Amino acid sequence: MMKQLILHIGMPKTGTTSIQEMLYKNGRLLREFGVYYPSCLHHHNLKFAPLFKKDSKKSAPVLKRFNVDIDALFDSLTKDWNQVIDTFQEGQMIISSETLYFYNLQDIKMLHDFLDQRFDSVKILAYVRPVESLIPSRIQQEIKQNFFNNDIEGSLQFFKNISHYGFINDWADLFGKENMIVRPFVKNCLKSGDVIEDFFESIGRSDFNIKSLNYQKMNDSLGKNAILFLEKLNKRYPVLKNNEINVERGFAKKDLPLSIYRNLDDEKFMLDFGFSKEEAEKINQDIDRVNVFLDSSEKFDYVQAKDHDEPLDKQLSQDFLVKLLNGYHLFLDDKLTELEKLERDNQQRTCT
Repeated sequence: MMKQLILHIGMPKTGTTSIQEMLYKNGRLLREFGVYYPSCLHHHNLKFAPLFKKDSKKSAPVLKRFNVDIDALFDSLTKDWNQVIDTFQEGQMIISSETLYFYNLQDIKMLHDFLDQRFDSVKILAYVRPVESLIPSRIQQEIKQNFFNNDIEGSLQFFKNISHYGFINDWADLFGKENMIVRPFVKNCLKSGDVIEDFFESIGRSDFNIKSLNYQKMNDSLGKNAILFLEKLNKRYPVLKNNEINVERGFAKKDLPLSIYRNLDDEKFMLDFGFSKEEAEKINQDIDRVNVFLDSSEKFDYVQAKDHDEPLDKQLSQDFLVKLLNGYHLFLDDKLTELEKLERDNQQRTCT
């Protein structure tokens, strides 16, 4: 059996986290069926993708959150990946990282050269999402990740004026169009409406019984008031200040406990926006790029020009703020209970 790599490259907001968590939790079971996910190097966004990204040591803001020797870390990770790939003899290996979506042509070539002599076959799997639903999700993700302090309106204008699907051509140019697997992240296009089932069918493993897997769908969406609150927090206390960690911000070196926000009753975050004639023309050209790779019944519709965006009501709910503060109180209460238990356990061990 040949040695094949499935390189899952996102794009953002297309179920990538659910796929990665499923692969991570079921690594041993999948290995029995000839599917290998390098769980020892999970999460691939941090432990694989930066290795081939030009200047990632300097430019990736996430690296500033880790008090480590970056050069030593990269050397160690490169050694680990070489060992994992060289040890893998046959079957399908899966590497998954939505960060690969942000690679430019030079980054992709560096990765291609690294993989070229190590696998008999490399397939690129990308899920793509219609731009009308993609843009609000990308804005929400940007605010949650809190590395940027753009307001919602600024982010909306940015995402309306960039190419969302051009990355596919860059990957196809280097790995070959015949090695591209492009799937629409649209419920009625996914197998059984489920991205996990669709993932296995896309890599040629429709025979695999997903009911035997341990996984749950990840829904990391936040409500309207949560997004509005985080927008204000990021503007007042950005994670990075003068390109360094902002010591005035809580959780600057850690992820925010977003579970608190998800557990609160909140309105759905929705944006009513349109595209100018010029924006619509550019986006439709972008849609043409992705439609080349989609079946006729799955091709994305063109967007229509609309002269203005409906303003978003940015008044924060006072009821939400009270619930949020109480949510943090409950979070701290749980942490203090855990610490008290640890202290009691330590005292008992000391006494014995």
